[in-house]
Amino acid sequence: MSAIKVPIVTGLARGAAGLTAAVNPFHVVSEVVAYLQTSEQEQTRREAIRAKRDVLVSALEMQRDVLLAYFAHRFAERRESLAEYYQLLHTAVASSNTAQIELALNSIVTILQDNPLKDLSTFEDIWRAGGVIEL
Repeated sequence: MSAIKVPIVTGLARGAAGLTAAVNPFHVVSEVVAYLQTSEQEQTRREAIRAKRDVLVSALEMQRDVLLAYFAHRFAERRESLAEYYQLLHTAVASSNTAQIELALNSIVTILQDNPLKDLSTFEDIWRAGGVIEL
């Protein structure tokens, strides 16, 4: 798009006839039309960018929800198991039962060594498919 070259009018002495001769009205109209077309194209691009942004934000929010639900489920399960084994350990220590102490300690170590993220992809697949996840 070329720039519009309009002569600067200094003073009122030139009159309307001189100004009309200096400015080509067809050129002005074509430049205005070109501006409006460009403005509309850029508005369309901005709307497309906003739409893509909204889709990406929605996908990120969904992934966040999946992760939070997974962690809530997974760590609640671990917390309950650990609480039971710590209770067993406390009871075994009080009664000096070495077999139960060994069982409780081995179970606690196994739970702590278990990676809580190992089942995340399965959990996410079930979540996305709208399946029922039993807690």
